[in-house]
Amino acid sequence: MHCEAIWSPLPKERYPIAKALRGEPYENMYRYVERPGGTRVLCRPEVTVLRDAEGKVVGAVNVLIDLNLVPSARPSSADQAAAPEAFPNPISQLTPRERDVFEGIVAGQRTKSVARNLGISPRTVEIHRRNLISKLDVGSIAELVRLSLQLRP
Repeated sequence: MHCEAIWSPLPKERYPIAKALRGEPYENMYRYVERPGGTRVLCRPEVTVLRDAEGKVVGAVNVLIDLNLVPSARPSSADQAAAPEAFPNPISQLTPRERDVFEGIVAGQRTKSVARNLGISPRTVEIHRRNLISKLDVGSIAELVRLSLQLRP
């Protein structure tokens, strides 16, 4: 399985289905797909080429598999180890303080408890929480917890 830099838009001519329809070799790459609401989902396209009796390409079927819904379909550790730059850990983009707040939130602590444990004000925790939710592109605390579970080895 080919691992591609997943945050950059893929030019249409490089879509696996476009290559398949042109008769070129293609690879089903892991990619983030942005939904209309702006959330991103890690997907893997599955392209099936349709051929006539003579073997001529007459069409193709493209299905995007949401890897969050199929845990066994997620990229393997070997895939991630082979090309770690293609699977960046989103937590790495957080500041150290945002990581501390992230850990407190996913541990189930309330804002005041996180603030007390870190020696900062509850308002500062709220600001860090808002920033990390934005950086991690999640819409709720539940999605944040789900992301933390997916990132655990």
